[in-house]
Amino acid sequence: KGRLVSIESENQGKTLALATLDIEFSIDNLRFFAGACRALTSTAAGNLTVSLAADTPAAGYAFASAARVPFTKVVFKAGDADVTVDSFKVKRAGSAAVDADFSAINVVDPDGNLLNDSGKTPNSDHEVTFTENLVIPAGTSETYILVGDMAAAATLVAGNAPKLALTAVTLVGTGTVTGLPAEGNAMTTNESLTLGTVTLAEGS
Repeated sequence: KGRLVSIESENQGKTLALATLDIEFSIDNLRFFAGACRALTSTAAGNLTVSLAADTPAAGYAFASAARVPFTKVVFKAGDADVTVDSFKVKRAGSAAVDADFSAINVVDPDGNLLNDSGKTPNSDHEVTFTENLVIPAGTSETYILVGDMAAAATLVAGNAPKLALTAVTLVGTGTVTGLPAEGNAMTTNESLTLGTVTLAEGS
């Protein structure tokens, strides 16, 4: 240390007392960061398995103006570490189907709430992207339902058979995703059936 103090004093024109303080401070810094490196720990990236739920909706009908029509139920299962989903893509699939069959596409979370307040409309690749973070604790599974708000009768094409598929999932970190794509059953569109409405009025 004495040699370093002498060099510091000569190079900086400082007194030996001030140079000693500088060298001691530098030594303390080096010891601190060396110790911090030894204490670093790495966190294993969580891996995610995606699967189609056993009770995913069977093929059925999607009526004009119907809201939250369930198309596909998917299960997100985390491995040995927590998983955070950064974003995921849902694609409008199916033969004889058009994006205009939907006024919006959305996701219902495990608590029965819509993931996005207003839903999404498909882009030119027939996809919508959800960027709401989903956290799946290690060793647990969460179920989400891909739903559609159907277009009005004037727009809906009768006899189409759209499907909704989960096609891509991006995680926070370096974990892996398996089980994609997860595609549900087709729902046949019907624009001629009018859903019943109820009008409530206060009695006299």
